[in-house]
Amino acid sequence: RKEDEIEAMLENLFLLNTTKTSSILAAKIRNNLEKIGKAIPTADIIIASIVIDTNSVFVTKDKHFEHIKHLKTIFVAES
Repeated sequence: RKEDEIEAMLENLFLLNTTKTSSILAAKIRNNLEKIGKAIPTADIIIASIVIDTNSVFVTKDKHFEHIKHLKTIFVAES
């Protein structure tokens, strides 16, 4: 059953949430990106702030994340 497969997959994921620190980081990221004319979607800014706040590494295909300071990113090639 598809729902069972999805639930099994989700059990292996670690959920990261926003914090006060990540929210402040998100505001700083947005401000910095606006200063350099590199605005990106708000959801991506929130994701980046959580990754930075948790000292994690972000894996993505989206090159616009390269403009975010202090974001540890691994870029994968489009398939």
